[in-house]
Amino acid sequence: MVWDKKAWNTELLKLYRRLIPLRRLSPILQRGGIGMLAIEDGGFAYQRKGIHNRIFVIVWRGAHSRPARPLAEAHAGIPDGSHIQEYFYGETCSVRDGSLMIPEQGQGASLWVEDYN
Repeated sequence: MVWDKKAWNTELLKLYRRLIPLRRLSPILQRGGIGMLAIEDGGFAYQRKGIHNRIFVIVWRGAHSRPARPLAEAHAGIPDGSHIQEYFYGETCSVRDGSLMIPEQGQGASLWVEDYN
């Protein structure tokens, strides 16, 4: 453990401080089922599914940003018209024709939470 606060990665610390309560308060992340949605050259996507909603995780590690394009999720069983919201930035998208239109994403991960309203 690096005890000198000047040497800490404060951006990573902020990220952990946002993720810890999400994990503590989310039955989906504690006990939800898991299913792969896509494996792409440079990334992958999976869902964590609970009784009332789901969380989608999209991981991109490609050298260039993942372009905005549909993520086929028809086998995930989410009806067209359902809405999901990105946890960190609040962006939203809808399921249309069995796909989620995910915006461009740089390296890293995004968490999308399904809205059952």
